[in-house]
Amino acid sequence: MVVVSSGDGGSVNSTNEIILLTGYAAKQCARRIHNKWDPTISKVEWEPSAEVQRFLDEGIAYEAEVLEALATELGDALVQIPENLHKDNAISATSDAMTAKAQVIARGWLPDDIQGGRTGRPDLLVLAEDEKGNSFYAPGDIKAHRTVKAVASGNLTYSVASLPSELREYSGLAEEVSGCYDDFIQLAHYSRMIDAAGFGPSSEKRIGFIIGRDDLIEQLGSDYIFVWHDLMKPLFKTFSASLGSRKRSALERYDHEHNFRVKVAQVAVTRTGSPNDPEPLVQPIGQAECTECLWQSTCSPLLEGMASGDITSGALSVREWLTLQHMGVTTTQDLAELDLTDQSWMEDYLKRVPHQSSASKRLADAVTRGTMVQTGELLRRLDDTPLEIPRADIEIDFDIEWDEQDRVYLWGARARQGQDDSTAHYKSFCSWVPLDEPTERALAQEFAEWLGQEIQNATTQGKSVSVYHYTSPEPRYLRKILGEEQTANLIEHFVDLHTLMRENFIGLHGLGIKKIAPAVGFTWRDEDPGGLQSQTWLKEARAGSGAHNEAARSRILSYNEDDVTATAAIRDGLAQYI
Repeated sequence: MVVVSSGDGGSVNSTNEIILLTGYAAKQCARRIHNKWDPTISKVEWEPSAEVQRFLDEGIAYEAEVLEALATELGDALVQIPENLHKDNAISATSDAMTAKAQVIARGWLPDDIQGGRTGRPDLLVLAEDEKGNSFYAPGDIKAHRTVKAVASGNLTYSVASLPSELREYSGLAEEVSGCYDDFIQLAHYSRMIDAAGFGPSSEKRIGFIIGRDDLIEQLGSDYIFVWHDLMKPLFKTFSASLGSRKRSALERYDHEHNFRVKVAQVAVTRTGSPNDPEPLVQPIGQAECTECLWQSTCSPLLEGMASGDITSGALSVREWLTLQHMGVTTTQDLAELDLTDQSWMEDYLKRVPHQSSASKRLADAVTRGTMVQTGELLRRLDDTPLEIPRADIEIDFDIEWDEQDRVYLWGARARQGQDDSTAHYKSFCSWVPLDEPTERALAQEFAEWLGQEIQNATTQGKSVSVYHYTSPEPRYLRKILGEEQTANLIEHFVDLHTLMRENFIGLHGLGIKKIAPAVGFTWRDEDPGGLQSQTWLKEARAGSGAHNEAARSRILSYNEDDVTATAAIRDGLAQYI
């Protein structure tokens, strides 16, 4: 039978399949859950993009690095469950280790919570004590991202690798909350599973931890820090029609999202393809998650002509789309024809989305994008005021690439005489050898000296010079590496084209350079251009000096050259909008 949690002890279905959801389910689109459990929908294999695969590989490598360090630090106090064990055997080994009160358990598999509809395997389990001195297990995960931020006031609750259950406080740091919502939700999932297995705390308190990629050895004296989270603390602002806006804890957020998805699965699993089937509890809504979802091809036909499917950038939230649907605005045509001057309608809409402070502007932008879809426009002026495109006698476009250690290994520039593209020439300052602080600075200095000379030559000839970039990384990294004093005379010539675009245009697919350049006719030579992808190419470029490595180096340089050429193409292409 199917046993699912609905918050009231579960319910029973007429099939023989047990519904179990992982910790990822509560933070993913609910339609994914329906698609997985609906037997009338063909199952699909997930093929991650090169960019996502890089993130996955990085996470796996970092987890192995941390576990190796913990094994060295903790010795026999760390029990590692073998990765190749069958699920039942892994659960049995984990339960035995918890019963024996192992100090730390790595790669365990918690007993399935049949009644709650949960399955999962946290990266780590740490034996801790509650306020009454009773032992319990707290869940933890290893994440290859930063989890700590500096604060003017407040404390970070943490522990070190040698004493993971000894919680300490450090002033001036705090756990990252808004950017780590998914981490909190996953910990809440494991916390509920630990409770169900009988290894949770006897008190009301629920805690978990994340070991992130935070360089805190100077402050805290350890390479790997356990950052502890209070899963009962109200941290996340949410809105409901019945209770309004208030902050809720990670466990509250998790319970709500998980229980709803269990209900979605409960309905989905009963469908057989007959006319009497229950309707799915959720329909697809276009959102950022769709671009990397394995069910994209399944949901795409259902999103054709739908507003949330067509408006993919600068999109509204799921709650905003649902509000529009409830008010009769479903298709892109409905959205494009929406009369925002209808005061009564707008008042009704805004009452339904009081949690969104900029709801009026967000809706107006969505309506504009709806009309752009209808007319086939990729780029549109915000108003009819005169548009002044920044020009110079000498125009230099430049772009940088940095590696996984956040060090700039490539400074690329393209200089030309005014708007004469036939005079353009590309120059790069690059290192294929992994950089440290001195070598990164030397490379940046080499670029700065070249750029300074170009500016001086033009100035001597009485010519104006502008140095163009798109968004802020270029000046930010230049200042960071060389300092304000050495870069001020260069940066005074810089022009951020993204600022010009943001102040004067709306893009159907956003205002990123990869979206705007095609709107003015420019295309990259590489079939999969992207800064994150280039980091994968960099690994190949640094691996040796064979033909394969040379091809990777050539690919990076061509990609960078196209990036700087794109900024010039955008500048030239804007002439049609004057």
